[in-house]
Formats: sequence, structure tokens, C-alpha cells
Amino acid sequence: MFVKEVYEFIIEYDLIKEGDGIVAGVSGGADSIAMLTVLHELAEKLSLRIAVCHINHRLRGIAADEDEQYVKEYSEELGFPFYVYSEDIRKLAEAEGLTEEEAGRKFRYEKFRELKEELGFDCVAVAHNRDDMAETVLFHMLRGSSVRGLAGIRPRRDDIVRPLLKMSRREIEAFLYERHIAFKTDMTNFENDYARNRIRNVIFPEMRKINAASSDHLAILAEDMWPLIDETEKIVDRYAEIYTTAADNIHSDGESGIYIDADGVKSIGSLYRKELIMRSLSGVAGRRKDISRKHVDAVEALVYGDSGKKVNLPYEMIAERIYDRILIRKVAKASEGCVGVRTEKTLKLSHIPVSEDGCYEYSGNGTFELIDAGKVKGELHLRYPEEDDSIVIDASGGRKKLTKLFRDMKIPRDERARIPVVADDEDIIWVVGKRAGYQYRITEKTNDVLKLEIEDSAEM
Repeated sequence: MFVKEVYEFIIEYDLIKEGDGIVAGVSGGADSIAMLTVLHELAEKLSLRIAVCHINHRLRGIAADEDEQYVKEYSEELGFPFYVYSEDIRKLAEAEGLTEEEAGRKFRYEKFRELKEELGFDCVAVAHNRDDMAETVLFHMLRGSSVRGLAGIRPRRDDIVRPLLKMSRREIEAFLYERHIAFKTDMTNFENDYARNRIRNVIFPEMRKINAASSDHLAILAEDMWPLIDETEKIVDRYAEIYTTAADNIHSDGESGIYIDADGVKSIGSLYRKELIMRSLSGVAGRRKDISRKHVDAVEALVYGDSGKKVNLPYEMIAERIYDRILIRKVAKASEGCVGVRTEKTLKLSHIPVSEDGCYEYSGNGTFELIDAGKVKGELHLRYPEEDDSIVIDASGGRKKLTKLFRDMKIPRDERARIPVVADDEDIIWVVGKRAGYQYRITEKTNDVLKLEIEDSAEM
């Protein structure tokens, strides 16, 4: 009956297809041993190729080595190839500034996927169960999750599948006892140093005094959320296309960010607005972990705030209201400030012949500007803006400081210092891609047209 229920869950959520190659992450505990046993029983029926991957975190001394040996022996008994990766997780956590729990999880999934790619397999199977899902929902709630957190653990995430997610820990252990299959127990699971252990060992027992099925109700809530989250994702996909744009190369090292149309997102529902903000934040950060409701709420407040307002965020991010948009980006390193120095770009010059009737031909693939070469004073310089730079804007010689020009053009403050300018010995000729000085314009008296073209140095 147990195997049948797991099989039906696999089919319902399309977790494993006939002929799949599966890397099974097996710790030696009841959950992973039960999963491996079920996969063994389904292997012939589904023509599965299965390899076992065990991670020795080297945190529990002899006990960890015993777990490794047991998984190796059971894998060989079932006829599956066995692979093991060993790492001092405590040292790894210190080196990477992570908790031992975070470092262990990161290392596990890296090795699972590394082996999957090496073998040319299709997915990685891990043994989360129904109780894990309930614990995750409560954990997310306690940390201040959005509605997404109420979905707990999903049956599939990319190439990670969870065949036992429907089964409770009690059902899993009963299955193994019935088959007389041994498993290892990690005694650290009974220590309450980790938040999840406290939920499992302290909070859940108290909840069950109120309602014996309380943890199961949390799991049901998560399952009810799955289709809602899927539908929300589709809606947010559409809003992202309309209301967000990439902010490319906002740092000199090519770092990118995301713009959100602040006025536009006022018209959408709060749920979708918050999810859109969360997606933008995690996209810039490169991860979702540790980005919480308070961070989303702080960025959402910018939607109704004044231009220039900023909020600091995790992972060295900042969000700033810039006129009618919100820019989410990583904070630029101090060395990236570029004012009054040479750029990493190159100025290419070429003269365009002018006929007696004043006609000329030109073509160009890059960013370029055409000016009257006869009006250039001295040498040409390609640089970034300096503090008092200004440009002539009309026939009367009226000037506008570049700081005001950028402000009028609604160019974000942090982008302004990285816009190249071309100058001669006396004045600004061209703010690249924005505006040319009026006095350098081509007229009917021009007999030498100079083409200014900007190229990345890497292209040379």
C-alpha cells in the first residue's frame, strides 16, 4: 500500500518518467532509506537508472562514518552504484560565513547535481516528507513569510523531486518496520539548537495537545496553496513584462539591476505587487533566502514615496525611488566611482568628405555623433563628467550644467557619473548618447564633418 501511494503521487505530479536516471540522496535515516526502497521496487516497472549519493558532513565523528558504511552496504544489497562525498562542514561554514545547516545544505545539493550531470541523469530525488512540509510552513510563518511561504515544500523544484512528500514520518517508519529494514537515527535531531528541531521537538507536541491533526492541517494548507501560487506566478509573469525593465551596466564592472515602474504598479493588487517586488529583489540578489516581508514592505513604501528616497536591503542591495521608477541594485564598490577620469571606452574619429553642394554620406553601427570639425578647439578628450561641466544648449550661448541636464532627463543619480563625455580643450562637445553642444552643430558652412564614435576598449 505504501509503495502504491508513493507511485500514485509520483504520477500525479509527474516527478519521474519512465527511463529516467535518478540520483537518490540518501543519508541513512528512515526517510531516505524508505525512498530508496520504493525506488528499487519501481525501478523495473519504470525502467529507472538509479545511483545513490551519500554526503558525510564529518560533524558526528564515528556515527557519521557508520551512517556512510550502512548506506553503502544497503545500496550494494539493492544493486545500486554508490557515491560518497565528504566535507568538513564546520570549516566550510566558517569559511563562507554560513551556519552549519546552510553550508551542509549548499554542499549537498551541489554534489547531488554535480553527480547528476556527470552521469547524464535526469533528476535528484530527496526524501522530504509530509511532516517536513508542515514544519516548513510553520517555520515560514514564524519568520514573517509571504503567502508563498505557506506553500511549504513543493513536490518538484527544477531538477529536485520529492517522491515521499505525501507520506508522514509515522507512515514511513511503519513501512520500514513492516519490511524489517534498518535505518540510522541522527541523534542531533533531538537537540534543539536549530529552529526546525525546536519546531519538531517542542512546538509540534504542544500543538498536538490542542489538535492531534494540527501538523497534518498545515500540510493540507500547503497543498491548497500550490495551485494558487502557480496561478500567482503566471499573473506576476505578465506584470513583470509590463512593469519591470533591466537596468544594465549600472556599475563600471557590468553589474545590473532592475527598474520597477512605480506609478504602474500602483494599479495592481497588493499581493501581486509584493510578489513582483520579491521577484525583483531575489533576481538582483541571486537568491531568495533572508529576503523577508519587511524588506518587501520597505520597497513597496517607495511606490508611494518621493523621488530620492532609499532603503538598504540584504546582500548589499539598495532600492531607490528615482522619479517615476524604483531602481533595485547592488551597492557600487568605492573603487567604481568615476568622476573626471578616463573611461574604459575608446573614442574613434573619422572625417566624412563634404561635396561642393554641402552633401555628405555616413554610416555607423555604434554610438556616434556628427560635428563640425572646424569648430573643435585643441585636442579631443574622452572622460567622465566633472563637477562644474556644462554644455551650450542654444544659439545665444545659453548653458546648462550637466547635473541639471541629467536631472531634467531623469537619469538616475548613480548612472550620471558613468556617462562618458567628449570635450575639447575649451568645452563639452558631446554628452555621449544624450546631447551635443550647440556650437559644434553642422551648418551649411561646414566643410569638414567629424564623426565621433564610441567603442568599448574590449572591442579594439
